[in-house]
Amino acid sequence: QRGLVTVLAEFFHEKQEDDELVLQLLYTCHCLLCHQDTREVILADTQVPEYVMDLLRDSNKKISAQSSALLLLIGELDQERART
Repeated sequence: QRGLVTVLAEFFHEKQEDDELVLQLLYTCHCLLCHQDTREVILADTQVPEYVMDLLRDSNKKISAQSSALLLLIGELDQERART
């Protein structure tokens, strides 16, 4: 799982100008955050949350909306992690 998540995190940085790919990466991260194994890697070992925060200001409304939804999920999961 770590290898796949690392590649996705690198894509965020490398492909930030390709709106369609960024949308797909945001959706993929959302899906991966729903699974415990990949969730921990994304939250603890990557800069994905930071990349998503940067995307909140994207001029593409779809990207900023998807980023906002993903950050809400990250916040909820982070609170859940803090309780355990």
